[in-house]
Amino acid sequence: MNKKANAGLHSLPIAVAVVLASALAGCAVMSDENVVKSHDECLRSGGSYYAKVIDCEVAISSHKYSGAGLADLYVMKGVHQQEDNRHYDAINTFKEALAINPSDADAYYYRGVSEQTIGNVADAQNDFDTAQRLRNEPDVTRASADNREAMEKQ
Repeated sequence: MNKKANAGLHSLPIAVAVVLASALAGCAVMSDENVVKSHDECLRSGGSYYAKVIDCEVAISSHKYSGAGLADLYVMKGVHQQEDNRHYDAINTFKEALAINPSDADAYYYRGVSEQTIGNVADAQNDFDTAQRLRNEPDVTRASADNREAMEKQ
């Protein structure tokens, strides 16, 4: 793809860019192997913000993940958005994670970080308090640890 066409993709909404990237790559339907690779890349830190968010979107839109595993993908997508100072986008992404798993302490914590960064101190404090409360509940803490271990094994 030439630089001019590639530059145009960066201005598109992520979901549209995923569809276009898949079509341009000649794979309108992602294989299981590609979905797993996108899942793994989404969960890694570092690298290009844009590439990480695309990987998260591919894994999320594959419909192969649900429950806490899907919520974790949304959390990581939000973290990648934070790394690029896209805090409003990150807050919305963490809201999506919490709609799936309202007991996700990480989603509350990271949403609090973005809320604090944009100056919503009261909302940030509420999220930090909720994250702390959830982390102190043994069942939730254990479930969160179990989910992370299961995702690492995939």
